[in-house]
Amino acid sequence: FLRDPAERLLSLYLDKINGSDERWKKHFVSRYGLNGTPTFEAFVKMLDGERTSCPLNGKISDTRRLGGIDWCTDEHWAPQTFNCGLSEFLPRFKFIGSLNRVEHQAKQILQHVGLWESYGRYYHEEKSFVPHSSCIVPPPELKVGDMLSGFQQQQRRMTKKDKMVPTKEQGTMKFAHHSTQSQSKVDEYYTEELKAIVKRLYANDYKVWNLIKDEEELMSGRELAMKLSSTCNENAIR
Repeated sequence: FLRDPAERLLSLYLDKINGSDERWKKHFVSRYGLNGTPTFEAFVKMLDGERTSCPLNGKISDTRRLGGIDWCTDEHWAPQTFNCGLSEFLPRFKFIGSLNRVEHQAKQILQHVGLWESYGRYYHEEKSFVPHSSCIVPPPELKVGDMLSGFQQQQRRMTKKDKMVPTKEQGTMKFAHHSTQSQSKVDEYYTEELKAIVKRLYANDYKVWNLIKDEEELMSGRELAMKLSSTCNENAIR
């Protein structure tokens, strides 16, 4: 499952670089020689700088090690196309989806492997669940046995703004509420200049993201490869 590259980078910054967990802050300050917590603009421009050494090698702290998006890039903000061999073996992937559609698409995967009716369709209590200090989203407001519209979704509270009229079947289901908080933060933190920088740094991620972001259904790697290039699928290792 892939995510909007700009939103993903901002999420990383707010969680790890400028989050509430001091352990992560100290980790990155120490690893990259940061002078306190940089602004988001400063952080992005550091990534856009020229790299002096691979951060995976050596112990010298230097902000210039942040520069560049390549195979030496810190895994927390490395391109998504570098993960799981996606850039090398794209046609071999059976399912590729978007986090924007994860509830519906996770259901598709469970249906494909025959686990939707026995596992995914109903809410299951996690008895060993221990809330994490950095978790700001509460567990779903569900009862064991509730029927779901997507995988492990929290109940949606209907408001006057909602135009959906529940069917008889939908009346017993729980629906996820789509949050726009992340998008509002993108608008708050990104200038046009920063958007342009991120689009350039994560150009390959955007090539894939732009093809899947509006798709309701999962795509296979083979389908995606053919959309990216007519020769991509033919030249892939079989």
